[in-house]
This record gives sequence, structure tokens and C-alpha cells, in this order.
Amino acid sequence: MTIRIIAHGDSDGVCSAAIALAAFKEGEVFFSHPAGLLEDLHEVYRSGDIVIVLDIALSQPHLEKILETFEKIARTGKLIYIDHHPEPIGFNIRDLNGEIVHDTSCSTSELSYFFFKNRLNHDMS
Repeated sequence: MTIRIIAHGDSDGVCSAAIALAAFKEGEVFFSHPAGLLEDLHEVYRSGDIVIVLDIALSQPHLEKILETFEKIARTGKLIYIDHHPEPIGFNIRDLNGEIVHDTSCSTSELSYFFFKNRLNHDMS
């Protein structure tokens, strides 16, 4: 089992990835973007992995394939998806399989911190 963190390459994604990496104290970090997420998931995921997707909006054109891939990850490993971007039109993000944290009122860094808080050193507050 490998921890694979896939985050957006902007400052919020980088900070979120740093928080997730600190929470697990191991893992591989990859940077992606909404249009490249599907391809990147297929490149890095192996059965049994923990995949943490941070600060990457779900792309409407790739949504169906991303959902299929998320389903596979959740079934054969573990999926954690943390994001603050608006949901795709006509889609309820709570319907995703895995552990989902979604709130458009704050940054993904803040969402990640509170999700992983119990695993983090107190000094990271």
C-alpha cells in the first residue's frame, strides 16, 4: 500500500499536499490540474493504494470517467477527496465513493488541516 497524493500545482494545492504528507509521514506527491486528473490517476494508482486528491475541481468533460476511476480506487484501495471548488453542473459531490470533504467557503488547505488534524503535530496549527 502506497500513499499517493495528487494535488493542484497552485499554492493552495501545494500547502494541502504538505499537510497530507505531514499527516501520513510518507507518500508520493504528484501535481495535476482538472483537465489532467484522469490521466494522472491512471498513471499513479495501483490496486490497494491510498489516493488523496486535493484542490482539483472535477472537470465536466471528464466527469464520467473520473467517477469510474474514483469508484475503482475506493473499491480496491482508499480514496480521500478534499476540495473547495464548485461541483460540476447536475452533480452532487457527496455521491462520490470514498471520504469526501467539500466546502466552497474556505481553502482546501484549511479543509485538509481540519480533516487530518488528529494525525498532525500540534505545532502545525
